[in-house]
Amino acid sequence: EEEAVEADEEEGEDLCNCTFSLAYGAKILLNQTHLRLKRGQRYGLCGPNGSGKSTLMRAINNEQVEGFPKQSEVKTVFVEHDLDSADTEMTTIDWTMKKLGEAKVDVTQPDVEKQLVEFGFTP
Repeated sequence: EEEAVEADEEEGEDLCNCTFSLAYGAKILLNQTHLRLKRGQRYGLCGPNGSGKSTLMRAINNEQVEGFPKQSEVKTVFVEHDLDSADTEMTTIDWTMKKLGEAKVDVTQPDVEKQLVEFGFTP
């Protein structure tokens, strides 16, 4: 058990280690859900349509998730998924670079490519 604690500490400082619930109207989307994020990492949110991804990101962006750091403490970027017709002709990498640029996130294309591959996207 001691080794597990040491390995966990090597991952970095906790940015968020909280349990929360999230509803959309009368529908409970997440009930007593545990969220743990490490400082210095980038995270993506994946799931099926209607599972509450956008609702969760809006709640984080609006500082409505109990235990999640405020915007003064951490940078969060929520990119709406509505596509312009011009966007449909772009590659995933180009679209991601465009949206991150619009959000003033400074990142290199190789870093974006690496993250997308880690999330199962092909370049």
